[in-house]
Amino acid sequence: MSTIHELQQHLWLDTPRGMALAKFLVDHGIDGDNEWICIVNETGEIWSFDNSDVRAAKNITIGRRVDEKPLPKAPSRPPRSMGRLLRKEAMSFLQGLPDATEVTNMTVSLDVEPDDPVEEPE
Repeated sequence: MSTIHELQQHLWLDTPRGMALAKFLVDHGIDGDNEWICIVNETGEIWSFDNSDVRAAKNITIGRRVDEKPLPKAPSRPPRSMGRLLRKEAMSFLQGLPDATEVTNMTVSLDVEPDDPVEEPE
């Protein structure tokens, strides 16, 4: 079960797409990576990022990341978010299903002999 938290305070994150303002945090529970829904500052695009792909922005006042070391590049890997993985699996499953026209032309054979008695419900 996922929980969506709306962030009331401004939280700037350093993301693979640049600085972004976090708006929501989606908690996928113990089996999934948290997901940050952010607005990218440069483009205005809304993206979701896995927890492992973002870092809190530099803040001189509290001494966060003052040394200006560049962030390591995020690894190119499939998303680890459980919800996204399930959606991808569902889409690949649905793509493998036959079209409705193919389903209407299919015949179904039942393993019932014509002489078998039919049980009537009581």
